[in-house]
Amino acid sequence: MSTVNTPHTASDATPVVIRRRGLWLSFLALATFVVALAALYGIVVQPVLAGDADRPLQAQYFGTCEDAAGLGLVVAGAGLDSVTSSSITNFNVPGTVITAWVYYNGRDDTNDTQTGGDSTVTFTVGSTDHVLSPTLFAGPALWPKASSEWSYLYKADVTPWVTTGVNTYTLSGVDSFLFNNGWELVVLYSDPSRRPHRIAVAEGLDLADGDNNPASGPGIEPVLFTFDPAAVTRTAQLASVAGAVITTQTDSDLYYQIGYGTPPVTVTDIYTTGTLLSGNPFTDSDGFYWDTYRDSIDIPPNATYVIFQARSQRLNPSLAAELEWILQTLSFEEACPEVGITKDVVDPPSGPASVGEPVSFEILVENLGNTELLTVELVDTFDSSLLSFTGSQPTAPDAQATGVLTWTDVTGAGSMQPSDQILYTVTFQALDTTDITTNTATAV
Repeated sequence: MSTVNTPHTASDATPVVIRRRGLWLSFLALATFVVALAALYGIVVQPVLAGDADRPLQAQYFGTCEDAAGLGLVVAGAGLDSVTSSSITNFNVPGTVITAWVYYNGRDDTNDTQTGGDSTVTFTVGSTDHVLSPTLFAGPALWPKASSEWSYLYKADVTPWVTTGVNTYTLSGVDSFLFNNGWELVVLYSDPSRRPHRIAVAEGLDLADGDNNPASGPGIEPVLFTFDPAAVTRTAQLASVAGAVITTQTDSDLYYQIGYGTPPVTVTDIYTTGTLLSGNPFTDSDGFYWDTYRDSIDIPPNATYVIFQARSQRLNPSLAAELEWILQTLSFEEACPEVGITKDVVDPPSGPASVGEPVSFEILVENLGNTELLTVELVDTFDSSLLSFTGSQPTAPDAQATGVLTWTDVTGAGSMQPSDQILYTVTFQALDTTDITTNTATAV
């Protein structure tokens, strides 16, 4: 018995990045003057705070059907409140490291990037130190209820130092913020035992605190992930990373919404139309003040996108989470067409065939992928000096040439759903003696 798997080709979805938040500019001095003037005349006003905008999450994608080794994602975090270092222990990378990033986040009392923030930290693997050169990925972003607190998010590539297997990773030297929130290690890996996967990573620094939205604009923006449709349900693993949520103010939500057809150009809030994935998902699970919330959702057949959106609840303002949404990830099997061919000699059932006797083969065509196959071409090649084609079931070839039989579409007027099989029997007459002859079938 011989088996040949021939993958169909599949297109990769084009990421749609939604960004509708603008930059609001104001002047703290002017706001202070207005408040003072209003107080003088007994007028109550809401001050307009100055500061840089936060950064809604933006998606990037990894993985295609052509990957010989499927991709996977491992994420874990650790809090940094009141300390300058913390460790992630028992971090397991079950494959070859492709890319690894560190994100860390804190607040400072200035939006001057020359004097604020903390751009000098150390990444330790086991007992080996590596001084990082991070980039300021987002911020400084002014916090809603504070006139002089800005949030910073740094990102560093640590690919050379992250290893396959279990290890301990430490971030230290985080000592220049007004106060720290935490850090996250994100590792993209490959594993030949995994089917092709689509990995989506949305990163940013999106702030919300109940009704006290940042001076730069409205609350947390939804993030859109797009993908090719499959014909089966796929289970997707997700992680949502947030900083700054304190234990006495944890009221928050995480929503998602599945979509079909063409993804929307403009994504609106899904708080009333989406599904509540979790109430209060952020509870300092990684230590003060950091969270990596993990869950899974089902991607139904024919779905083409999913939207996620975190929220700082507004029902009880005193309990609303001071939420810094930093990462949203999603990982699931890519929609990949794949055809399997299995061919067996059925006549003679054993031993050689004599000249003039029939020789029959069974060709099993199977949909091994997770998409519907609308057209499957089958080609059978043989040595025409040794074999003469006499017939086939269930249908005759659409074309015949010397040593080649072609069925342009074995699905006929239908299609092949995942796991569907079509069996062909092809019969020849032996023309001449030989020790062995090869008959090969392929499907595309």
